[in-house]
Amino acid sequence: SYNSNSPTHAQSGKDASSNSGDTTSRSLRTTRTQAIFAENNFTFGNFSVVPGIRYENITLSNENRTTKLERSDTYNVIVGGVGASYNLNDNTQAFANVSQGFKPIGYGDVLNQANPTYIVEGDIKPSYNYFYEAGLRGENQKFLWDSSLYLIQRQNLTVTTAQGPNTVLSNGSSAQYRGIESSFTLKNVLNNNEGHVVDLYLNSNFNNAKFHGGPTKGKTPAYVPALLVKYGVIYKKSDKLHASLLATWVREHYANDSHSDNFKIPSYSVVDLLFEYHFNKTWSANGAINNILDEEYYARIQATGIQPTMKRNLYAGLNYRF
Repeated sequence: SYNSNSPTHAQSGKDASSNSGDTTSRSLRTTRTQAIFAENNFTFGNFSVVPGIRYENITLSNENRTTKLERSDTYNVIVGGVGASYNLNDNTQAFANVSQGFKPIGYGDVLNQANPTYIVEGDIKPSYNYFYEAGLRGENQKFLWDSSLYLIQRQNLTVTTAQGPNTVLSNGSSAQYRGIESSFTLKNVLNNNEGHVVDLYLNSNFNNAKFHGGPTKGKTPAYVPALLVKYGVIYKKSDKLHASLLATWVREHYANDSHSDNFKIPSYSVVDLLFEYHFNKTWSANGAINNILDEEYYARIQATGIQPTMKRNLYAGLNYRF
């Protein structure tokens, strides 16, 4: 069971450097979910297969307290999947999986259906995803690797297109995502007798995504960069301290499905520092400094303008395990 209240306060400033401005909307977004799932691992020598099934009850609501618009939607969904793996040797494993996914309409789409400034074509429905993956993973004393090919088929997608001064919200498009995701860790770059260990980490995701129907046929879906790379250094001190300094680079992409010029997100890079320290078997601390280089960039754009990301920020927490 999961419950969340997410209030938002949107302001429009005089220019891109403004930290405040006129209020454009105040909203209260609420999510309520309950889920039941079951799976089992069947092993036959070097081969194993894991079938699973999941039921979800999801309620989304959005109340815009500025425009007095409000809407709520509830979904009951059953999805399933199956994964399999085969140990080729002591160090390498082949794996594959097929699974279903479900994406309810977003907070903005929930409310836009009641918003007179949007043109809504039909009754907006959720989308379903079908995920296929196959790859190899392994580990030895020097390397840790994981590489896979994937295919994602998304059906009944919600798309937004610009038609003159209007924004049109419609359903029924389909899209296909094809890609290669690989991660590689060079272990023990530094490893001394005092327990200090340093690893180098690299992860890349090449994604070729296209709409196959609807008004945006042939275009790339919103918020899908063709390349995303994460790399950095991982430090460990015995079993007590674990820290990582990781940079993420994202290629330029679009924030809407029709590729409007004012919805283009430039490529950006951000560096985060994360740590976890174990005092003993029950107590530990964790935290992070996000955007440690204090970069100015944005990763989302709405009709009201860009949504700048947070500048350098940090958090810390204390954990107790029993």
